[in-house]
Formats: sequence, C-alpha cells, structure tokens
Amino acid sequence: MPNPDLRPVQHVMVDDCPSIGASARQAIQSQMDRLALGPEARVWLYLTNRPLTDSERNHVLSELDGFTSQWQSHGTPLNAAATILLHDIVLLAVDESSHQATGCSIDASVAFLRQLSKSLPSLADLDLMDRSWVFHATLPNSNSSQESEAFTWQRSRLHEFWARCKSGTVPAQTPILDTTIQRLGQPLIRPLESSWHATMW
Repeated sequence: MPNPDLRPVQHVMVDDCPSIGASARQAIQSQMDRLALGPEARVWLYLTNRPLTDSERNHVLSELDGFTSQWQSHGTPLNAAATILLHDIVLLAVDESSHQATGCSIDASVAFLRQLSKSLPSLADLDLMDRSWVFHATLPNSNSSQESEAFTWQRSRLHEFWARCKSGTVPAQTPILDTTIQRLGQPLIRPLESSWHATMW
C-alpha cells in the first residue's frame, strides 16, 4: 500500500517541456498525485492500443488498486501503487526502499495486465504489450486562443512517426510521452528534440 508519509511527486511530468499547456499539465498531475510515492519509486508504463472509455478507465483503476494492494515479492507485500494517465497509459510504481520487486513479482504484474482484457467484455481488444506505438501531442496552433481545442494527444506507429520526424514534419518541441523512464522522478513528457526518438535517424 502507498506510504501516507510520502508526498506525491509534483514535478515528474513536464519540467523540460514548456510546450505543454496548463490544462494538460493539471490533468496529468492530478492522476499522478494518487500514487503518493517518492521520486525514486520504480515505474513501468504501458500504453493502451486505444483510449479507454470513462467506464473502462474506472474499471481498470479498480482492478489495478486490487492488484497493487496484494502485490508481493517472495511473500513480502510491496509498497506499490498504480494510476492511469489520461485514458491511455497504465503506470505501475513500487517504492523499493524497503523491498525490491523481483523477476517473479514483475512477471506477476505482466500476467495481471494481460488478463485485464478478459475482465470486461468491452476490453476484449485491449493490448498493453504492443511497444510499437508512440504517444505524442500536437502543438497548439499559434493562432488559437482555446488551448483545450488546440492541444491533443495521439498515437502513431513507431516507424511512421520516425519517418515523419526524418522528413521534418514533426516540430522539435512536440511533446512525447517517454515510456522508457524507470523512476517516478524522471520527466515523463519530453520535447521530441530531447527524447530518445531524436537519435533514431
């Protein structure tokens, strides 16, 4: 269970990505706050293959809470928590200061995530294990005064996204969700120019 003495991480998402608007920051931060784990907590991120509906999101959150409350490593309970960012990213986190997540416990989490597609009829097509997606944003139109209308998240296949980057059609400040982070205190969202994608061509 989360340690109530630990404050939520307030800076993890977008410190080095100023193109993220205020409402987008607030939406993600509010979802991160439920973790109540420190910045050194180990994390795993899984991108859904499609956005979850509100009811699906609530269902998966309930399932995640049930799993993390019973997640163990060699019989020892893990100090773990989970959240869903937006309607698209499942995030598992473990405070390993008292006990580490081992290979068996990590395998258990993967098995749990795989069976989520069987927990609700509408989730039958859910796939959290496909790593060939990039989750990125479109930058607001400089002529738009409505941030909520201008700022949107989208998925692109990795090879298609890289081809667009190579052709110069993706702005350097495009926010990218970094699914490779390993600690809760690492920036979750980076501009393209400082992400690992920028080294791929």
